[in-house]
Amino acid sequence: MKKNKNSIGTMVLIAIVSLLFVGCDYFNRPLLAYLEYWTNVAQIGKHEFDDSYPETKGFVNLPSGADRVIKYYLTNPQNYDLDVTVKFPEPDLGMASNSMPSDFAVIEQSTQDKNIIYLTLKNDVGAIGLLPLDGEGKDISPTVVVTEPSSGRNFGSYTIPIRVNSAPSPILYPVVLRSNTAQETYVICFNLPEMTGKDRDLEILTVSAPFERTYTINPDGSLAGGSGEVITTYDENWQPITVAGEEGAVFTGDKKKHFFALVTGLPLSDTKTSFTLTLTDTCGLTSAVNASSQAPKLETVTATPESGEIEVDSKVVFSSNVPESTVHVTCDNYTDIIDGNGNPVTGEITGSGSVTLTFKRKGTYTVTAWSVLAGYATSERIDFTYQVKGVTPGIEVPGLGEIYPEATVSQKGQNYTVSVSGLPEQATIDRLSVHGVVLNGPGVQNEYDLPEGIPAGTYPLEVIFTYNGVGYNTVIEITIP
Repeated sequence: MKKNKNSIGTMVLIAIVSLLFVGCDYFNRPLLAYLEYWTNVAQIGKHEFDDSYPETKGFVNLPSGADRVIKYYLTNPQNYDLDVTVKFPEPDLGMASNSMPSDFAVIEQSTQDKNIIYLTLKNDVGAIGLLPLDGEGKDISPTVVVTEPSSGRNFGSYTIPIRVNSAPSPILYPVVLRSNTAQETYVICFNLPEMTGKDRDLEILTVSAPFERTYTINPDGSLAGGSGEVITTYDENWQPITVAGEEGAVFTGDKKKHFFALVTGLPLSDTKTSFTLTLTDTCGLTSAVNASSQAPKLETVTATPESGEIEVDSKVVFSSNVPESTVHVTCDNYTDIIDGNGNPVTGEITGSGSVTLTFKRKGTYTVTAWSVLAGYATSERIDFTYQVKGVTPGIEVPGLGEIYPEATVSQKGQNYTVSVSGLPEQATIDRLSVHGVVLNGPGVQNEYDLPEGIPAGTYPLEVIFTYNGVGYNTVIEITIP
């Protein structure tokens, strides 16, 4: 009996097709499981810093002195709301999570994009990791752990090798002078930071164009390499450079200790000249300053707290960013202000690097501050206005205890008068004045004329009175409606 060839072929074809289907299913199972897994997890794939930082010995080196932010990029196809935690290699740095920030770190998943995590390393007081450190710094390598809160699934961790370090201290007193020789040239003068503590790892000094030199800093603080003459003792023949009548810079630093002068050989020109001096340490961190032929201008004085409302007995510190400068302070009203030594302030006051004032009485005070230093252009004058609030201390009168004088303002036609109450019955008012203007009045406890046309506002009324042969002085805040 003959078999049908077509039947045999059909059976073979069916068998092959069946095998193909079975084989594909077999091989597809791992692929499907793989795809299902990766569509249901969230993992960090990469990161970026808020700035460019040097990398040495496998570590990214973050400079201390400011908050630093790291941005992590997630693969998060299900848009999970995640729990994120960051841990550090040393216990004193603690740990933080999106629900519990620490003094040192804040970590959070972005609310706008669930594929982003932000880690902020803080430089606040108490944030150990980013405080100034010396040598090679501190290992703060953060490890971020990602979990899904509803299921508790752990999606793994991600670690970045990071070391925090202090950037070099800036070069001190950089100026450009002229050599005052037959062939005059520019001389760059400065003091190098002492190579101790956080500056013991200084490595390179770079000078910008038009001089363009690189020097190696030796462990003893000397310079090597580069080219041109390097001098370590100040030459009194060097002179400031005057351009278009503007005052030239003078060197005000130490003329012997850690002193360097780079004789450039560049001929003098009739324009201002400056060079950027950059220090680099062994971790690649840098600091840069400008050495100029013209006197640098001091920055404006800052105040802590700044203008605004403060309480009676509040201290305000007026500071220059150059500690060697002299800070000058004046005030439109010196009543009941004391200095940092507890002495009454009666006029302009100065201090080395800063001035502290304490306001002992309610009122409005405008303080003007500026700073001065030889070799620098004087800073701009800046005004700070304070509204001093709170309870003004009473006046201690023997036999009566503390008294609290008050003032009442009344309108008389187009003008105003003021009367004072709360003084002892036998007291005699010797003088009332507003901003130094003595008021007209009979000298007893009734009305005194305020200056004609005085605008609406709050004013300090100075009251001088006598009781039992003793003179007293106080200030009362009055308001003209």
